[in-house]
Amino acid sequence: MFRVMAVLPLVLLLACGGEEAKGPGDVAAAMFEALQEGDIQEMQSYLSPEMQREMDPEMLENLEVISFSLGEPEYNPDSTEAEIDYTVTLKELVSGDVETEEDDMDLILDSSGAWVIVDI
Repeated sequence: MFRVMAVLPLVLLLACGGEEAKGPGDVAAAMFEALQEGDIQEMQSYLSPEMQREMDPEMLENLEVISFSLGEPEYNPDSTEAEIDYTVTLKELVSGDVETEEDDMDLILDSSGAWVIVDI
């Protein structure tokens, strides 16, 4: 009986794909990494539905992420809101213009328990 109880969490973890819950910093980094790789669909998966509707995929496809850095997420562990400062250097592929932007992004914990970006 005790062996079954000791193995049960491992079985559940493997059955669920073994993925750990992502914190707000992980989500922000994954979003920028997906954009850097040109995977717009993956990038948008980290955005709230409202943000997805606001983003223009054609505009995103015309951008190259040269570099990005993230500050420490500002939130309490029991909070449903977080803010992260970021710096991103983008190159517009058509014009070749390069721009560095410093700003912050807001994230919320959605109804499924996942952090999503609601404002960039």
